[in-house]
Amino acid sequence: MHSKTVSWKTIDPEYPVHFVGIGSRSMSGLALLLHEREFMVTGSDNAATKGLQYLESRGIEVFRSHRAKNIRARTQFVVSTVAAIAKDNPELLQAQRMNTPIIDRAELLAALMNENTTRVAVADTSGKTTTTSLIGRTLVACGIDPPVSVGTCAGRFTEGGN
Repeated sequence: MHSKTVSWKTIDPEYPVHFVGIGSRSMSGLALLLHEREFMVTGSDNAATKGLQYLESRGIEVFRSHRAKNIRARTQFVVSTVAAIAKDNPELLQAQRMNTPIIDRAELLAALMNENTTRVAVADTSGKTTTTSLIGRTLVACGIDPPVSVGTCAGRFTEGGN
């Protein structure tokens, strides 16, 4: 994978960010996080889930299979997960052929979250979704609109993103 330095300031809203495996909770949440901030997002997944339908209902273009043609000339970078996506995935191979940067999901999430002056991380074996949702709702009620990444559906933070 070749990487690119990413931040809210370096993502161009005119060019798509493509998510390989957009149907997973973590990827769909991150895709929604970008989409809700008016960035152009596309994605692909082989599994047909309610989550994909939700993303489509929000205006995200979702391809129902991994194909090289899903990576367009205007795609500014591709988001993938090293652990879940095979190295011979046709979209990753196409991105490499086109010299389109490929960024790991965790790397993108960290870059976007690190731009905030105050960050909160919740870790434990149980209760993370509830605790994260309560913190997010409290901040929103206080007039703060932080990026919140939740690993599952959680009320306002539906499908993992805000």
